Amino acid sequence: MSMTVGELFAALATRFNHEAAAGMNRTLQWKITDEDPGVWAFEIKNGQGRLIPAGSRSPTRRSSPAARPGWRSRRAARTRCAPS
Repeated sequence: MSMTVGELFAALATRFNHEAAAGMNRTLQWKITDEDPGVWAFEIKNGQGRLIPAGSRSPTRRSSPAARPGWRSRRAARTRCAPS
């Protein structure tokens, strides 16, 4: 059974380790541009986690394949070099 990107991020909240996040205040954000595009953020505040499906106005950290030059070319190179 495959999972959509939205379902993956929704599941993130159920797997969140509150004890490990004690004292942490951070908002992580991802911009997905492939088959199921969208922006998702996860806010960690005083040990509590909260999914923000449309993203945050002020994330602490952003992650996007487009933000890393050459990301697709490295991925393609790994695919071409993989044993058959």
